[in-house]
Amino acid sequence: MSPLLLLVLALILSASVSALLVRASTHAAKGFMDQPGHRKVHDHPIPRTGGIAVFVGAVAPMLSQLGLDRLLTGFAAGAVILVIFGMVDDYRGLDFRLKFLGQLLACTVMVLLSGLGIHTLGELWPGVEVGLGALWPVATIFFLLTAINAVNFSDGLDGLAGGISLLILACVALMAFFSEQPTVLVISLCAVGGLIGFLRLNVHPAVIFMGDTGSQFLGYTLGVCLIALTQQHSIYSPVLPLFLLGTPLLDLIMVVYQRLAKGQSPFRPDQNHLHHKLLLNGLDHAQSVTLIHAGNLLMLALGFSLRFSRDYLLAGIYVGLVSALLCIISGIRRSYPLRVRIQELLHTGFRALVAGAIPLYSPPALVRAAWLIFASTFAATFLFLPVLAVNLDNRLGAGFLAVAVVGALLYKTSPRWFDQYLRLAAYSTLLVVVITHANAELPASLASQIDRGLFIALGIAYCAYVVLSREHLRPDGMDTLLIAIAVFALFTPITERFPSAQVVLAKTLLGGLCINLVMNKLDSFRRPFALLCLASCLAIFTRSVL
Repeated sequence: MSPLLLLVLALILSASVSALLVRASTHAAKGFMDQPGHRKVHDHPIPRTGGIAVFVGAVAPMLSQLGLDRLLTGFAAGAVILVIFGMVDDYRGLDFRLKFLGQLLACTVMVLLSGLGIHTLGELWPGVEVGLGALWPVATIFFLLTAINAVNFSDGLDGLAGGISLLILACVALMAFFSEQPTVLVISLCAVGGLIGFLRLNVHPAVIFMGDTGSQFLGYTLGVCLIALTQQHSIYSPVLPLFLLGTPLLDLIMVVYQRLAKGQSPFRPDQNHLHHKLLLNGLDHAQSVTLIHAGNLLMLALGFSLRFSRDYLLAGIYVGLVSALLCIISGIRRSYPLRVRIQELLHTGFRALVAGAIPLYSPPALVRAAWLIFASTFAATFLFLPVLAVNLDNRLGAGFLAVAVVGALLYKTSPRWFDQYLRLAAYSTLLVVVITHANAELPASLASQIDRGLFIALGIAYCAYVVLSREHLRPDGMDTLLIAIAVFALFTPITERFPSAQVVLAKTLLGGLCINLVMNKLDSFRRPFALLCLASCLAIFTRSVL
């Protein structure tokens, strides 16, 4: 099965399970509810079962690929152990020693079953390669534990840990695509799909948390992918994971340094994390998350641009970066005027930057015309492209027929569930159509030209309406993450195979933004949008049997 179709399946599964868990939260045991506290930013109980949705969405599609190599088997076995311990921790709370034991057991099982390991640290001095010899299992497990706890520590704000992991996994998938590592590509894309389906309900204000189950699973996934990407005769430097682990690793280093400097245990909870400091210095929830995501994106861009550099150069740059950050922290702690200056900069500078511009004023008639053009182009895209799709599998068509039947039943019986159905049906249709057109044998055919023209018109219509409308249509946190991934991918080097992947990404994200815009107006356009989704599903089914 195509890795992109695995991503689609992971997204659908994760979104479906997330919605089920949110609905079930009213009857959930109290242990699975995250209660407000002095270190929490929410003021009412919220279920912390979202990690189950991410795990199910990511791992279930991988089961069809278990024969690919040993890595998938070892990854899945370790993930199951980690998630079991995470669920127990989310329900009743585990002592940090038992929690650490679960992490250690999961990492050990993964190493034993997969054989994956860190065998070399690279050429840390010109002409001198540092091999680990018999110590490679210890180094591997230590790195995995570091990755798990780095992501776990960063899970303090709505959408923060999930957004950071989404950016890193997207970068890993891109680099695995370049280096032709199919197993890493499958794991990272399935995890991306599982995250996207969950994050829609986790961005601020969140209605579900991932809990330790989700944050530990994501850290584990990142650790496994980064080791597999950069070891075993890889074209990438073994030092590169330090950069790709981004802000979670830097935050972990800085927090541990501050705790040790105060003579405290490195495992003691406090408010020294980066997101806590941003909140205490004047930024609100969404602005803090946006700033951390921006910093993480810069770290990924730096690592990606240096991916072929010498190992000792990468190590030197990273040590210099960490040293500079620790010196800055020490200077801020000792200088009150510097702290005040930073607070003013964050409060007046960054807050104004991310607050959003006031939409332009336009005559109402022009806004209505822009909306009519956008809605017409949107409908044409979702009606005609399924008819023009090629090589659709009969099983895929049967699946969309079932989606149409389920939608018709939900429309009559459960309006609350129907809104979730609409989003899933629209995204599924969009992804299938985009992928099938990208894989068409005749890129210069009439169908491909119509496909290209419709998406260009849709992009222009969307931008025109957003600019002309007097509504506040600033993208939410999920849209911002997807746009960041698109921008990052579009500026990557082009290979013979990558242009089609860029087109798939650009069309998918444009379609996703358009779907989000229509969903925001669902009160007025629920019936037309429902009929459009139903017609799209039936068109895919009809095209698959012809």
